[in-house]
Amino acid sequence: MAAAARTMKDILAAAGATDPVTIERYAHLVGGCRTASRPEDDVVDASLRTFPCPTRW
Repeated sequence: MAAAARTMKDILAAAGATDPVTIERYAHLVGGCRTASRPEDDVVDASLRTFPCPTRW
């Protein structure tokens, strides 16, 4: 669990997070995301669908 927490903090910091929160428990070790009504505010909508992302080829 300690290794997972360190890895998640590293990933979040690389993504620009400035104040990551760590909770000592086993659930959701792969992370999660909050819902929003606009893509500017988060990753998924209230139905847990991701907002469209530009395709890079």
